[in-house]
Amino acid sequence: MTEKNIQTYDVRISVVIPVYNSDRTLEDCVRSLLNQSFKPFEILIVDQGSRDRTRQIAEELAKENSIIRYHDVGVEKRGISYAKNYGARLTIGDYILFVDSDWYLNPDSLKRLADLAVEGALCVVAAAVKKRLDREISYIARCRQVLWASSSAQSYLNYVLSKLGSPRGNPSFIRRDLFLRLGGFDASLPALEDADLYARCVLSGAYPKGGIDLGIHDQVITIKTVILRRIRSAQGASAFERKWGSTSWGKNAEIELKKRQNIVLRWMKGITWVFYEEPRLLPGALLISIVDGMSLITAQVISAFHRANYTLKL
Repeated sequence: MTEKNIQTYDVRISVVIPVYNSDRTLEDCVRSLLNQSFKPFEILIVDQGSRDRTRQIAEELAKENSIIRYHDVGVEKRGISYAKNYGARLTIGDYILFVDSDWYLNPDSLKRLADLAVEGALCVVAAAVKKRLDREISYIARCRQVLWASSSAQSYLNYVLSKLGSPRGNPSFIRRDLFLRLGGFDASLPALEDADLYARCVLSGAYPKGGIDLGIHDQVITIKTVILRRIRSAQGASAFERKWGSTSWGKNAEIELKKRQNIVLRWMKGITWVFYEEPRLLPGALLISIVDGMSLITAQVISAFHRANYTLKL
């Protein structure tokens, strides 16, 4: 065994999974973690008061494997950031990996993260980027996933690594002591809480290292979720700008925020790709683009009346 392998096995990775009504995907998500070539030190499932079979599934998994722990924080609508922070405080590993309950990790994902930790990484940009298309999904979901993948996902990881002024970085793998020192996620932000943490990591000198595509994102997409996601994203961008706008970071990120919200150019690129590669999806792709555009306009109007005072926390 090489010296690097010995060091790698000294890295303890705690996995935090926030859940809410996640019975469709939770078991597969957890099993993808248990089947890693580099095993997680512990897995914490933090439930926000699920009303489906999430609790039953989590408790059964915990009985099977002692590294799994389940916590229910109640039905109060505190948000995903609260659940992540709650779970992080209970971890005892060296690093924390935040995993969504609809992510299925590649078998070597934790090993790749552990290797970066051994090299001295304090935080790593990582996410399950690929959308799941290998099962029976609705026509609208397939249109949305293909449209998104063709316009954004393929360049996601390279983009966040080349643009330190970008608010897109998701530091989902981070040293526990750094995460707690920075105060965790800002639970007052309606969205872009990962971008906010990314900004504070950079300003603290903990520049993200590496960019890892962890696996598959098995996301359910409907017209309703498209609208709600767009409204939430716009509100989050508005709050992010208010929090960071007067700082040098905010000024550097302003252009990138506008690019992120400019769905017109992204969707034109995506629709062009769909037209040539998947013409049968073109009607649905056009419908998604129209709904997304109208949702964005509505969200911007809502954001104009969304008054909140976010103070900078460094």
